[in-house]
Amino acid sequence: MKDSKNPEMEEAAEKLMTMRSIEAAAREQRVKAEEALADMIGVEREGSTTYKSGHWTVKTTGNLYRKLDAKAYASFKDDLPPEALSAIRSKLEINLPYFHELQYTNRDAFGMLAQCITTTPGKASVSVTFDLED
Repeated sequence: MKDSKNPEMEEAAEKLMTMRSIEAAAREQRVKAEEALADMIGVEREGSTTYKSGHWTVKTTGNLYRKLDAKAYASFKDDLPPEALSAIRSKLEINLPYFHELQYTNRDAFGMLAQCITTTPGKASVSVTFDLED
């Protein structure tokens, strides 16, 4: 860990923390404003409601999130009719710990599998803490 006095870095870290605080407060106020409009207009359990007043059009959308219970599905799968099976999709995902292990334990298999994988960089994370003891 680099440990030295750098006023420019300290100023940038303080600015980041200030911006995060402003962002959190703004998000909280936005959520309250959305809730107030949703209370006025109403929200369908699943679907949308649109209301127009003057120059403003407000649309609320209700969502229901559904998740397949794999154990329950496995117990019913053989008895389900084909049209019910059509409502189920399977998702292929990389098991990263095994993928990384494969890189060292079986380079040939890793090389073949790597040809099937697209890798894109993610957003870097920045963590800032303030220590009152310094």
